Amino acid sequence: MKLTVAGEQLKKGLKVINKITKRKTALEVLENVLVESEKSLIKMIFTNLETGLLYQSLAKTEKEGKVCVKRDVFEKLINFINEEDIIELEEKENFLTIESKNFNAKNKKFSCEDFPVLPLPKEEKHIFVNSKNFTENLRSVLNFTSPSLEKPEISGVLVKISEKEMVFVATDSFRLGEKKSIQKIEGDFPVSFIIPQESAKEIFEIFSNFNEQIKIYYSPHQIFIEKKSEEGDFPEIIYVSRLIEGTFPEYEGIIPKKFEVESNVKIDEILKKIKMASIFTKKTNEIELKFLPKENKIKILSENVDLGSFETEVLAEIRGKEISVLFNYEFLEEGISAIDDPELFIGISGEDKPALLRPKNLEDFVYVLMPIRKE
Repeated sequence: MKLTVAGEQLKKGLKVINKITKRKTALEVLENVLVESEKSLIKMIFTNLETGLLYQSLAKTEKEGKVCVKRDVFEKLINFINEEDIIELEEKENFLTIESKNFNAKNKKFSCEDFPVLPLPKEEKHIFVNSKNFTENLRSVLNFTSPSLEKPEISGVLVKISEKEMVFVATDSFRLGEKKSIQKIEGDFPVSFIIPQESAKEIFEIFSNFNEQIKIYYSPHQIFIEKKSEEGDFPEIIYVSRLIEGTFPEYEGIIPKKFEVESNVKIDEILKKIKMASIFTKKTNEIELKFLPKENKIKILSENVDLGSFETEVLAEIRGKEISVLFNYEFLEEGISAIDDPELFIGISGEDKPALLRPKNLEDFVYVLMPIRKE
């Protein structure tokens, strides 16, 4: 293998590959990145068996071939090169030599025989979406998944796509987030699949940096996300992830529609005071919210016998009866933080019944949170 490539492209490719999470494994080959020259392209491939990525860029190829090198070593070295440098990569005996006008390095190579074959899209169905829109909606709910392996169907994000709408849903049985995005989408419909949480995080990290059309191929077991190159008619990035098999719970029925108390409150004010109250919570992370409609106030209280207690209040518009509810402050804070709006609507359907949070003036996002039962 022998090729010449711009330093900018090497740095860009490895920066993208670095978004793929390394998994703990006894397979030494998964510590490697595969570097390949084919026709006028340089290809870099990394996989952890759960997910994988192919990055391609134009290069001047003198001899086709491929080598495996340690990802960490290769990344550290390439981080030091300048974007305007011209880099020559050549396979020589047991090394991949890396040369520029400023240095000459020899990176030990490893056998490519055991390197996993990265599957690539073939005849799968596909859709076209905007990368920024898709990833921002995905991010809205990806922290609400369950870490439990006993219910794998809720350990990822459900994505449902029709011709005019994308819906993203995640739950851990104690809370649920649903984000809707209305837009015209091209492709094969309808489609629904469950993306593992780690994969969802990688997808956000990789594709949120772009604001352009991406192509998502899907099959019963995998998805492939493809971004076209600006250098020519070929994919710059192909990301692949397994999908979670199983049926996502029928969740629509648990979203409350009627409330004993309805409240509108400024997000920055209530969020700040919830964080203050969290300093004095018990191990159960509970804080108390008292809705006082006659005073148009929400009292926020917490107490820990070993640390002390805390009480504050926030002004709010409240309709309904006086009620007191206990919540896990971490779940409450995460739900409020996911709302992109100055004001928050809180609907309380009972002391022991699901509460609903959403933007005051929009219904594109809902967050359902179970309260903590009072002893």
